[in-house]
Amino acid sequence: VSLSQSYFYLTYLIGKELSEENFRTMQAYFDELQKQGKKAVLRFAYERDFMGRSPVGPTGEQILAHLDQLKPFLEKNKDLILVVQAGMIGAWGEWHSSVQGLENSETKAAVLEKLLSGVPAERNVQVRLPEFKNLLKDKPELYKRLSFHDDFIVIRPDRWDADMHEGTPKFDQI
Repeated sequence: VSLSQSYFYLTYLIGKELSEENFRTMQAYFDELQKQGKKAVLRFAYERDFMGRSPVGPTGEQILAHLDQLKPFLEKNKDLILVVQAGMIGAWGEWHSSVQGLENSETKAAVLEKLLSGVPAERNVQVRLPEFKNLLKDKPELYKRLSFHDDFIVIRPDRWDADMHEGTPKFDQI
């Protein structure tokens, strides 16, 4: 095993800045990854419940502020990060079911741009669906750093596959 799917939930930091203690805790995790010779597939998220059942969620401004704070931390640990998943919005950071209704193009594009400005240039950012990547199609330098992950892979069409099964335009783009 050389990769660790690594989620950092910022749930209790809604309305607050990340503290030195928060960064020490995250750094302890990365220090352990380094000792074990592993890299992270990293995602930050806030909401842990589906269909808006989380009691609170971040605003778009809160997400952008946290991403500014995270930039030096990501730079410091870039050699221990394989890729950063877009995260931040909605249930499990999967970009759906946001308590604050952040599933709009403007917020998603702003989060992607801020995330790409904070993630070291040597690392890509993964999005879940082609339409998320396509939000930045007019910004080729950013667009080329976006790749895909899929949290729901099935053999045949399913109501939860986001229309990404074989034979669809989304599948073909990926």
